[in-house]
Amino acid sequence: MRSFSLLEIIIAIFIFILVSMGILETLSLGIDSLTVSKLRASALVIAQEEMEFARNLDYNSVGVQGGIPSGNLIPEEEISLNNINYTKKTFIQYVDAPEDGLDELDENGITADYKQIRIEVSWQTKFNSDKIVLLSNYSSDGIETVLGGGTIKLTAFDFQGIPIPQANVLIENNAVIPQISIDTVTNNNGLVTFPGSPVSAESYEITVNKNGYSISKTYSRDSQNINPSPPHLTIIESETTEASFAIDKTSQLTVKTYDNLGTPNWWDNNYNYREQILLTDDSAITSGTEVKIPLSHFNLVESGKSLSSGDDVRIVYGDPLILREIPRINISEWNSSTTALQIAFQTQRAIPANETDNDYWVYYGNPLASNPQIITPIGAIVSGNKLAEEIYTAFLPISNVNFNILGSKIIGKDSSENPIYKYNQNFATGSQSSEGYVTIGNIEWDIYDISINGATEGYDISSSNLSEPISIAPDTANDITFNLVSHTANSLLLTVTDYSNNPIFGANVNLTLNLFNQTKETNINGQVFFSNLSPNDNYIANINLLEYENANYTNIKVSEQSNFTAIINKL
Repeated sequence: MRSFSLLEIIIAIFIFILVSMGILETLSLGIDSLTVSKLRASALVIAQEEMEFARNLDYNSVGVQGGIPSGNLIPEEEISLNNINYTKKTFIQYVDAPEDGLDELDENGITADYKQIRIEVSWQTKFNSDKIVLLSNYSSDGIETVLGGGTIKLTAFDFQGIPIPQANVLIENNAVIPQISIDTVTNNNGLVTFPGSPVSAESYEITVNKNGYSISKTYSRDSQNINPSPPHLTIIESETTEASFAIDKTSQLTVKTYDNLGTPNWWDNNYNYREQILLTDDSAITSGTEVKIPLSHFNLVESGKSLSSGDDVRIVYGDPLILREIPRINISEWNSSTTALQIAFQTQRAIPANETDNDYWVYYGNPLASNPQIITPIGAIVSGNKLAEEIYTAFLPISNVNFNILGSKIIGKDSSENPIYKYNQNFATGSQSSEGYVTIGNIEWDIYDISINGATEGYDISSSNLSEPISIAPDTANDITFNLVSHTANSLLLTVTDYSNNPIFGANVNLTLNLFNQTKETNINGQVFFSNLSPNDNYIANINLLEYENANYTNIKVSEQSNFTAIINKL
């Protein structure tokens, strides 16, 4: 008799294992399917029992505890069946049928035409979770009837006015008997409607939110808030009370506090050095004129300040709106020990005869720089001069600075008719000396003012990367950095913008009052800061910038830490 070889035995075993695995997988799937079917069957039994019980009640008795309509059915209950825990939720609601007209157009004035019963049974195992839902409409015998009441109609929408489906809506009323507490969600049109709501004066408390969204609600009228906005809702017999609630995705805000000792108006802190360029001539220089400047590039490379390729050498222009790189023109060899390097660029605006434009810089000292903007020379070239080299100095963080954030949305007025703001909270930057910042979540879209009490904190805000008030849009991450100086009793932070609210860089601001006369230039955020001022309502600011109309502002009030925004027009 022929025996099996070792290879044949191994192959047979391998085939047997493959077949067995397939059979086991099929058996496993069958068992899982059977288990799911049993779970669903048990859930269906629970739901059907509840539905049958509800439909066997008198029509006027069909309702849930704390609901509209009210009844004795329990809105949520835990049930154990076959060693599995199920959650049963019962929701009953009046429905206004369109066949006889909706809302005030209903033919017989009864908007609660029938009741809809919704039974949901859900379960959770270590493998999965699922639910079943039963729906049934229940009408009264004969003519439509309703035990009085009006209709609540609520809408949830975002900041653009788009309806929000599946928003959570909580309706509570402790002033009626029985008390009402309904937790539901909006439909696909952002609506929730409850006909047959008991008549009640300013006692329906509404809260609307959604996971990751802001909260919108009604407010109580009391001694702290004598004029709430909006107040709790009032339901009047046979009338519809409508209310809209705006919610949207929340945002994040990081607030940073730094000293004011760093190098101001630096284009890019990846570049360690810069030299300012001065342009002037006896004759007018037109926009687009090519200007050449000398640069000791070989010496810069030898001292480790620049790349031998010259890729880190950039020309930067102080546009009135922002510092930005402009193309350079290469007219000699980089890193040459025998030839003095000269680079050139085109002027970005006209310069009148005998006037100086100092809004150009050459930056270098970024070891990772590549692909500079380069253009080809096209015309005559005039010479420019440079000032001494500047070295970038970082601003240092200041920790433990307390500040207040105040939104603009108002939820009422106090007994002195002062507005009560929805968002008014205090924070502090990080406690570690290396931090100097704090990140705040769940900020809803709004316009915010951020303030520091100079008298208690010992600091005044001398500049910031964003002009206040700041506008925060939904679902965004926002950073604001404050540069701080030592506090003085009275100061002025003046911001210059155009009519589109863009900050104006490089504008000369002359502030005067009697013998006081001081001129400063706005930074890249359009700001100038004046300290050690006298309190007065009559400061005058004269603002001028090439290619812009001169602006003169009078009666500027300075008291403690003051802010003022000036607008100038482009010629």
